[in-house]
Amino acid sequence: MKLEQEKTQKEADIKIKNGEVLALQKELDAVSNTVKQLEMQKAEAQKRLDELDDKVISILVQTSCCEIGQTLVQDTDNIKILFDFRLVLALAVWSDLCTGFEMYSVKQTGS
Repeated sequence: MKLEQEKTQKEADIKIKNGEVLALQKELDAVSNTVKQLEMQKAEAQKRLDELDDKVISILVQTSCCEIGQTLVQDTDNIKILFDFRLVLALAVWSDLCTGFEMYSVKQTGS
């Protein structure tokens, strides 16, 4: 009789342990599924971050190109101004030279 009770008790203990194992297996499966979902979300988030990085780089390149273009336009304008100034200066020097030559010629012919 005592042996029968021990056997019955052991079978009950085994059923309880099997139930606990089954519950733990279900919990493990749920956690594993959650980990998989989080890994997929992480991959998607990384993809979005990479896309945003590409957009930022594109915007920086476009901005830099616009700034370079504006600088080139300003430099071109400055070069034109300097060229025009040099031309005016050269004409003024030429005019002074011509005036000086005319004075020199008048003095030479008058002497």
